[in-house]
Amino acid sequence: KTCLVRISDNAYPVSESNALSGQFENRGKVNVTGPISSDVWSVGETNRTIYYSIVGNIGNVTLQYKKLDGSWGDIATVGTTPGVLNSYNWVAGVADAITTTAQVRVKPDAVLDRADPAESQSFTIRSKITTGSPKTGDILQVGESWLITYTYTGTISKVKFQYSVDGNPYQDIPGGTNINTGGDYTGQWTWAPIPDAISNNVLVKVLDNDPNHPVAQEGISAQCKIKGKLILDFPKGNEPEPQLPWSVGLTYPITWTAQGSIATVEIRYSAVITDTIDNTYVISSGVVSGAGTRVYNWTIPDTALALPSTNVKIWVINTADSTVLSKSTYFFRVKGMLQLINPP
Repeated sequence: KTCLVRISDNAYPVSESNALSGQFENRGKVNVTGPISSDVWSVGETNRTIYYSIVGNIGNVTLQYKKLDGSWGDIATVGTTPGVLNSYNWVAGVADAITTTAQVRVKPDAVLDRADPAESQSFTIRSKITTGSPKTGDILQVGESWLITYTYTGTISKVKFQYSVDGNPYQDIPGGTNINTGGDYTGQWTWAPIPDAISNNVLVKVLDNDPNHPVAQEGISAQCKIKGKLILDFPKGNEPEPQLPWSVGLTYPITWTAQGSIATVEIRYSAVITDTIDNTYVISSGVVSGAGTRVYNWTIPDTALALPSTNVKIWVINTADSTVLSKSTYFFRVKGMLQLINPP
């Protein structure tokens, strides 16, 4: 650390006229070249690299990051090689120091004291959010609820929820714009009611809503679906007399409730134990529905296939999407009817 410079005459190297400088210090130098101001790192990432160059033999250095209170926290102590680009992969994960003015510092060994510390440019550290549910292929039904789940890195106090349909811009979910996280790096929130936004291409997004944070690495869900819902209100199949059984030749109401934009429905019946859609018969097609409760009055013809039967169920099916349907819960009986003609 103590250096001198002497200027002497080559012809008289021991001459008293030789000039000797005062004492000074010759120090090494550190320059941090990465991260840079445009960098955005997420808390917990393990693939981020700190770059720095060294001039002179300065010994080991300690890599540090700036905490939110302005103090410095240690990342690692490493050796150095002068004259080349040194690097360190932050394998322990980017620290929970969410800010747009983050910095890292390279601090030389304090005992050797051969160079001054050097700091990086200010850059951004943000949280990272991962949405767990809904998952690919999940079906959300209009008017019902869905539990959105997510995980996050870093300290986040509040989140908000948005959704997008058919690639259109995201919009806030009502009631879901300022939700407490609980602080344990996992969260859930119930979306209810599901809006009438029927689509096979729906995305849900969870965002960091802490007012002091930069925009997080957003948690966008897998593609899910929103579908309407049909509920067959009558007949369920277990109604008491005189609602059931039914008789051929008489007229009975079929009642259903539609949730969402279901324009028309097809009404069918099944009459066998294997009550699959392949074993149904059409009562009426293109019946106007729309949202709300609707009624269709069915006069059972004596030409109806497979009737009479003790294994009858009524089906209501969305014309536009046959996976949206509802049917009687229980089998019921449709019986024949005898009419006395003579004597009158």
